[in-house]
Amino acid sequence: MLGKLLKYEFKSTSRLLGIIYLAILVMSVVIGFSCRSLIQQVFETPEMYTAIPSTGRIVSTIIMASIYVILVIALVIITYYFIIERFYKSMLKGEGYLMHTLPVDTWQLVACKTISGFVWSILASVVVILSMLIIIAGGGVWNTFFTQVITELFRVWHYFNVSVGLIVTASVLSTIRLILTFYVSMAIGGSAKKHKLLYSVVTFIIILVIMRIIAAIGNVDMFTQLMNSSFLGGAEAWKLNVYFGKEIVWDAIYSAVFFFLSTFFLKRRLNLE
Repeated sequence: MLGKLLKYEFKSTSRLLGIIYLAILVMSVVIGFSCRSLIQQVFETPEMYTAIPSTGRIVSTIIMASIYVILVIALVIITYYFIIERFYKSMLKGEGYLMHTLPVDTWQLVACKTISGFVWSILASVVVILSMLIIIAGGGVWNTFFTQVITELFRVWHYFNVSVGLIVTASVLSTIRLILTFYVSMAIGGSAKKHKLLYSVVTFIIILVIMRIIAAIGNVDMFTQLMNSSFLGGAEAWKLNVYFGKEIVWDAIYSAVFFFLSTFFLKRRLNLE
């Protein structure tokens, strides 16, 4: 049954998101080929800061880049908007009457929304990365990019000495935790008799504040530690792995708690509009 729920969920969200993803990829092709000479100059010309391209080329490049950035921002915003909107409409509003009468457990409904949201978040990231690679390929600097940029990234990576597995795991759990933070906020807000959306927003803010307090007390704010140069590189670099490990543990705990609370409030405390 979970598979059928996922099929319906992806079908409901794929139309608009698919169009936006395709638009970004097409725009990447246009930018790559139309700004080919400027991209080659940036990557391959040693005097790239002294060799000034023509005004027209600069203006067209800025316009193209601005459109691309807007599309990428729109992709991220719309992706998470749809993740939130689908949960709210299908679980807390009129459509919820149908969803909650299906012969499935409430936890399966929450799991379906979580899996769907996670997949779309990953696809959004993949599309952004792919679009950047398309621009690089269209600009004709593929070899230069991989010999210079990738080499430098590996050098920095080796300097920081951070485990790939920890970074991937932390990224996955962080995404799941973020999605479930939205869901638990709406599930708790959905228990209110009126102003469900307002209560959901207030609940979300309260949860974020609580998480920040816990992070400060437990010293698990990884991004603050990244800004502390004493933990970067050399003999101290291994400490970054410790902080990634802490993030993984806390995100796993948050995800489990948020999943349980979402299921509980939807099953026991829900007031459908």
